Amino acid sequence: MNEKPKTYYSPENLSSLSAKYNVSNRTMKIWLEELYPDIIIKHKMTFSPRELEIIIEHLGSYE
Repeated sequence: MNEKPKTYYSPENLSSLSAKYNVSNRTMKIWLEELYPDIIIKHKMTFSPRELEIIIEHLGSYE
């Protein structure tokens, strides 16, 4: 069987994600509000690898 290799994500916060997608923190918050309740944004919160997987599936790769 062909299994997709598992991608591992380093923990990120809102500012680092915004920088990788070249948008402001405000724009990133608006984009992530669409993912509520799977993604909850709190001040200075670090997103877990599972949350990052959901975000990247929704927004596409930042690379």
